[in-house]
Order: sequence, then structure tokens, then C-alpha cells
Amino acid sequence: MRVRAAVIGCGGIAGRYDEEKTAAGCYTHAGAYRLHPEVELVAAADPDPARRAAFGRRWGVRHVYADARDLLAQHPVEIVSVCVPDALHEEVIGQVLAARPPKVIFAEKPLALGRHGARKLLDEAAALGVRIVLNNQRRWEAGHRQVRDLIRAGTIGQVVTVTAFYVKGLYHIGCTAIDTIRFLVGEVETVQALGGEHRASIPGDPSVDAALYLGNGATAAMLGVDRYGYRYSLFELDILATEGRVRLVGNGDRILVSRVRPYAHYPGFGELHEAPDRAIPADMGSAIPNGVRQIVAFLAGRADGPESDGEEGYRDLCVLDAIAASRTQGGARLPVPR
Repeated sequence: MRVRAAVIGCGGIAGRYDEEKTAAGCYTHAGAYRLHPEVELVAAADPDPARRAAFGRRWGVRHVYADARDLLAQHPVEIVSVCVPDALHEEVIGQVLAARPPKVIFAEKPLALGRHGARKLLDEAAALGVRIVLNNQRRWEAGHRQVRDLIRAGTIGQVVTVTAFYVKGLYHIGCTAIDTIRFLVGEVETVQALGGEHRASIPGDPSVDAALYLGNGATAAMLGVDRYGYRYSLFELDILATEGRVRLVGNGDRILVSRVRPYAHYPGFGELHEAPDRAIPADMGSAIPNGVRQIVAFLAGRADGPESDGEEGYRDLCVLDAIAASRTQGGARLPVPR
């Protein structure tokens, strides 16, 4: 099967991260397409002439455009990657749907900057028979999926609390924190914004602290660690349960599991013990290629569809919108809209 793909937006996640990386693995859309034997990257668009030219040279893309609409008019493709800045996601995805739409739109998250815009896009896509897939990488990484299964099986008991650390904006990376909590632990029912203002690492998108109350009884704290501005990337989760603990550290590349054992200092008490042989292998450099494999399998009729679809992104935005509303209402505890 031959699958044609195009990329709109030629920045970091489109291809530059793989162009400049110093570690193994694949971290971009173009890199993942290059790895798949059935995919041909045929065109790209970016308003920056130097960037789109560099992208075309590096990834062997002959057809590069300044305007995405010109690309869409000239090239029928099965997959379009949308890798533009967050504020343009809704507009560009709308352009793709209004043009000669592909079978799959593979978009960076968030789907839009609010649930209403996301719902409109999803309804339009459904009417056209277009599948929207979001690049929520942790849903595709094997170690994170193993953690999800471990939690669902009750291996570490009942989840009590989750702490998530993130940077670079409630909607930009906070979106990933919400999606990962939902994927691993459960649905969020109510939320409450905490604390005061954080400096916005991304203009207009501060990293808000929030308490999340899950339907299964667990609580979560989502903490932005760039209160004084962005200094370093950090995305970690600490999941505490009745019989153990899971920590996802190293921006997702290491997963550490602890189980309860007798506390040697005080007989009758228990303590958490992190045994090296209980670590779960993780590799974020495999996530986007895994996602592309799911997309191609869907297009070939070999699978129902990628797990990280637009509906999951819509549910993430429902939680984010509730946090944003709580922030404007002085930290009121609010239900998550559906």
C-alpha cells in the first residue's frame, strides 16, 4: 500500500527536532514518515522561505509551498500533518477540511484553543469521513501503555493521588498532562484552579496549577514549574496507590515502579521499595513512529483506528476549559463539561 503524506508547518515537531537532535530515536512527523516503508512525504508548506527550503532539502520533499491552501489544491494525499503554532490549529485544520480533505488529519495538540472550536472541527470532519488523530505520544509509547494496564489490573492497588509537573502553558503542555492522567488513571469529573498568576512561557497561555478530582475517587495535582519563566523542560507524573507507586520521569523516558515491603526501622509499618528489576522500559523516541504505524494500519483496513483520536482531544479540552474558568472565578470548584 502506498500512502501519501503532506506536512503543514515545517518547525520543530514537523522535522527540525530530528534534524538537530543529539540522541537516538525519532521525534518528528517527517522522521516517522521516513521510517515507514508505505509512506511517501510528497509536499510541505510553511510561510518562512528559509525554513521550508531547509525542510525540503533535509527530507527530500520536492514540492514546498508558502501557503497551505496551495499545497492542498495541488496534492491529493491520504494524511496531512498539521504542525503549526497552537493558535493556528483550528484555522489550518478548517482549511484542510474545506479543501480536498485527506482521509486522516494528523495534528499536534491541542486540537483547538477551546472545546467549542474542537467540537466544530470534529463534527465537520465526521460529516466528510475524515479521521482526526492527535499526537498524544504517550498513548503510543509501549511503557506508558504497560503502566495503564498495570493500573487497570490493580497491580499497585487503588490509585490515591497523582502529581503532574509541567511547563509551557495550560493548553500547550498542560493538555498533555491532562491526556496522560486520563489515559493512565481515569476521567476527571471536577477541577479547581490553585494559586495565583504564573508567568506565561508561551504568551497568553500561563501554566496554571490545578486540583483534579477523578471519577474513580483519586485526586490529582497539576503543577506548572515555570512560575518564574521557562528554565528547562520537565514533564513528570508521580502516581501513588494503595499497594505501590509509579513514577514517570526523564520527560517520559524512565518509568520506575515501587511496591510495599515491611519497614525495617519500625516493625509493623510498610514502606515503598523501588527495585531496579521493576523498572518499565520506555522510549519516547518510538512514540510518533508507533502512531504513524497505527494510522497506516487504519488506512489499510488492518485496524479500527488510532487510540489518540480527536474525541480524546476534545475531552482534554473540556477539562482545560473548566480549569481556565475556575481560574477566572477565583478558584471555584467546577464540573467538567461534556
